[in-house]
Amino acid sequence: MRQKKHIISFDGTRINYHYTSGKIKHNLVFLHGVGGNLTVWKKEMDYFKNKGYGVLALDFRGHGNSEIPNESQKYKLVNFCRDIFEVIKKEKIKKFSFISHSFGTGIAAIYASKYKSRAPESIIFIDGSTRYPYAHDRIMNLNPYFVKALRYVAYHHDNNPQEFENVKEFDFSKGKMERLMDIVLTIFRISPVSAIVKILDNTEVFIQNKESFIDNAVRNFSVPVLAIGSEKDKVTLPKETFRIKKLYPKTKVKILPGATHEVIIDNPQIINSLIDHFLTKEVLNK
Repeated sequence: MRQKKHIISFDGTRINYHYTSGKIKHNLVFLHGVGGNLTVWKKEMDYFKNKGYGVLALDFRGHGNSEIPNESQKYKLVNFCRDIFEVIKKEKIKKFSFISHSFGTGIAAIYASKYKSRAPESIIFIDGSTRYPYAHDRIMNLNPYFVKALRYVAYHHDNNPQEFENVKEFDFSKGKMERLMDIVLTIFRISPVSAIVKILDNTEVFIQNKESFIDNAVRNFSVPVLAIGSEKDKVTLPKETFRIKKLYPKTKVKILPGATHEVIIDNPQIINSLIDHFLTKEVLNK
């Protein structure tokens, strides 16, 4: 049974996570994308827990049952990396692999370049990119006038922590209709839109100011890497998966026909099979 835990991170932000140790002395650390939470990995976590791995997934700050800070600077990308480091350190995890999706792939790359003392032994990117996927006024490819309204809400609305104390974590592993209702409730009931906008704005600024940082981080990898792309992904185009391989030629690449950006929820059996094969061949048997 997964254990619900939390830490108070380096800057006082409460970070929620689930961790279960395993018989295999290797852990899988799951990193979700913007707007999700750790439940997007529910089926993957159950699968690998049953295989004997230790499994860890956290709600990024501003997501799930983690705290939703008001200050924009608390959503700098290095802070997400530090949260991961603090959780891994608390749980005394030494051997682990990152399994990351979308925004989580950039965090995995930055983490690997910053925390050499507790670095992953392999990295799995799913629908990942080293570049910012949206134009400045088209967050999540939305209408620029709508984006302007979202930014106004994000930077002029204070989140009251008491509003969120009794709100359950929304489960993104449900069916599509139930998941849609959860997303709607998430946006309009507890307003994580403020966190999403601030995260994406910080991501854009980071990549503009340090355009080559993530690229160089990937170039300097020295561990096995698997990059999985989705043929019909309209958020992270498949060409971004091949760009990762260009940066780090040892990357193993798999493009999934017909899959979309929600592949980790919609096609967990395929994802589990690819990850399982990769870990067995490239990590455990080394």
